[in-house]
Amino acid sequence: MTGNVDGPSVRAVVLTGGRSTRMGAAKATLVLGGLRLVDRLVAACREAGLEVTIAGAAPPGLAGITLADPPGIAGPAAGLAAAMRAYPGTDIVLLATDQPYVRPATLRGLMATPGAAVVPVQGRRQTLCALYRAECAEALERLLGETAAPSLQTLLDRVATAEVEPAAWARWGEDGRSWISLDTPDRWEAAAAAWPEPPLATIAP
Repeated sequence: MTGNVDGPSVRAVVLTGGRSTRMGAAKATLVLGGLRLVDRLVAACREAGLEVTIAGAAPPGLAGITLADPPGIAGPAAGLAAAMRAYPGTDIVLLATDQPYVRPATLRGLMATPGAAVVPVQGRRQTLCALYRAECAEALERLLGETAAPSLQTLLDRVATAEVEPAAWARWGEDGRSWISLDTPDRWEAAAAAWPEPPLATIAP
């Protein structure tokens, strides 16, 4: 999927472009609870009513909804830039492929929050499983003019940002697991032991 296309006012973008050096294997296709991580993310997003785009490498079976990262841009900002260029005027829920515990209700809660919506964990804003409003596109392009590897933290400093505190996300039925990243074997083992969830029921590319 390339170029400017019409789309919904909010779209989920799942990043698959990382090198997975700490995990030692491609995270998108690792299997948890009978499903690949990327499939769990796609199913959660669709349950929340979101259309989904994969930004980065195309996992088998999902090539039809994949958007290539722009050349010359590094890090998660590459996927966000690709999506904001492809879907102008669209708000983007940005997710990492190693966040398999994301809850649909949490995605709906982020969408209902004014401004760019992020969750602080231990004093640091979580830039993934976060909402970037369409108005962030201009600030992102300016940032890309300054560096090819922009920090999403810097982007958030430059746009209207709502920090969603635990009291708010707890009302969504969230317990914090949506922001857990399974990016190392130790984290994988700890999370799988704590939350051995059954597979999501509906999966369709």
